[in-house]
Amino acid sequence: MGMLLIGSTGIGLVWLREINEMGLEIVLWLIFTIWTTDIFAFLFGRSLKGPKLAPSISPNKTWSGLLSGVSCAALLGFLWSNGIADSKNWVILPILGAGIALLAQLGDLSVSKVKRRFGVKDSGKLIPGHGGLLDRMDGFLGAVPFFALSLAVSKGDVSPWL
Repeated sequence: MGMLLIGSTGIGLVWLREINEMGLEIVLWLIFTIWTTDIFAFLFGRSLKGPKLAPSISPNKTWSGLLSGVSCAALLGFLWSNGIADSKNWVILPILGAGIALLAQLGDLSVSKVKRRFGVKDSGKLIPGHGGLLDRMDGFLGAVPFFALSLAVSKGDVSPWL
């Protein structure tokens, strides 16, 4: 199952890159949105604390972290859409950003669930202090396949939101 999910994430990123002349920008937006979610959920979740999101799966994740990550991803979408000269709708990217953030958090929680199931604390030691490469990429596993499949179903037409 892991190979299927990791493979579909990689294929999704390649497909998104090649979708049209905006492919690179779409992939960069997606990468920055997922990283923004991860970084700000961690920062705000640690500082604001509050109720735990899923204590049995990932005991350090909080609702404040989730809401902060989603909000910052939406803000990034707004700022990104303002940077696009021919942007047709500045509302769509923030909404997509919030959706991507939720999917990224779902991917993060899913990987945490698998790690707990198999008694693994970290996914590796490649990035010291960060739990390994997969811990930096787990949000992609939740967001990229869904986003790419959604665009494929809509025939790859991204013009309404760019």
